[in-house]
Amino acid sequence: MASLRSLWSALTTRGSAFVASGVCLLLAGFLLGQRDLARIGLLLLLLTAGALWFGRTRGLALDVSRTAAPPTAQIGEPVVITVRVTNPAGSSSPVLLAEEQLSYLLGDRPRFVLPALDPGGRCEVQYVVRSPIRGAHQLGPLGTRVRDLFGLSLKLADVGEGTELLVVPTPVPLHASPPGSTGLGEETGSAATLALHGDNEQGIREYRQGDDLRRIHWPASARTGDLMVRQEDRPIRRQALVLLDTRESAHTGMGVSSSIEWAVVMAASVSAHLQARGYSVQALTPAGGGEVTVSEDLPGTLVALAKARPTPPESLEELLHAARGLSRRGGLVIFIGGALREGSARSVAGLRQPGSAGLAFLAAAPGSANGNGGLEVLRVSGVRARTYDRTLPHADAWATVLDATVGASS
Repeated sequence: MASLRSLWSALTTRGSAFVASGVCLLLAGFLLGQRDLARIGLLLLLLTAGALWFGRTRGLALDVSRTAAPPTAQIGEPVVITVRVTNPAGSSSPVLLAEEQLSYLLGDRPRFVLPALDPGGRCEVQYVVRSPIRGAHQLGPLGTRVRDLFGLSLKLADVGEGTELLVVPTPVPLHASPPGSTGLGEETGSAATLALHGDNEQGIREYRQGDDLRRIHWPASARTGDLMVRQEDRPIRRQALVLLDTRESAHTGMGVSSSIEWAVVMAASVSAHLQARGYSVQALTPAGGGEVTVSEDLPGTLVALAKARPTPPESLEELLHAARGLSRRGGLVIFIGGALREGSARSVAGLRQPGSAGLAFLAAAPGSANGNGGLEVLRVSGVRARTYDRTLPHADAWATVLDATVGASS
């Protein structure tokens, strides 16, 4: 029965009419003794059967590949998709009506006609998509429709495999400088040293009032025209740890207006802002299944953020566990995520090493004191923290959290 249904569904309206007419004429010819009617009915049925056989056996062994320009896009950026279809079979392919299957977020599905391809032949089709939201969006597979010469049957088939288009969040410019720190992993504010002594590992910097005159490096001073001194220890590059909390239960809203999306953009903006100022940034993002992605450059961070999804409550502990080992080196710690209970807030505050700075952005939790309780714990623990809602501009949130006070509230 299933095979009969599939055969019947493969018929077009014309093919169904041919089958109905053929059966009627065949029965009428036998009942009335009119052999010509029976022959016509049999011919119609044979034509329909031939069309079905043609649709089932005509090859669709096509190779489909796609390239995107640019390969990784930002939100709202136009992306040109090039679809290449190649016929590797030993016979020509039929003319195909094709429809590219896309995520509804990318717009209408492109439709086009693929010409008959000789063995080894190839054709290309291009279309443009834009995504209003970050993420890994599916492109393909290519849906095709094959009609026989008489238009009696229609074969639907997916050709090739799908590919992903990665749309990364767009960082927002942040203008205020991050807070300084005297803890481990932080610079002391001095300029970077210069290697002016060949392969010698000691650094050279400008002379400052009070420096030991015995440390003056005369060859470098003669070269630059200013007094230069030897500096045995190079300043350590500033460190920063950016944590993104994606617990679904701790965030509010849905889609592009959700607090998770706000947090993703903030994490991208902070990472870009700190790296532009010479920080060595490690961004931690829950990847699901108990795993946490650690990214150490901006492109890798944006890719991880593009793939971020809402996670279960236990993902926060997994995120903090992964951060504890990295936070021992000191440096700036920034937490961006949902509302925190007091116990979780203490764990977040514990990542900040003595002498280092900590910042926190907590999603507002309407009707719940959990977010406010966690906020007070962070502030008492020396972390500059504030709550946010989905309408707060990211640059304003960054500027105001830098001015936030710490210590017990009055």
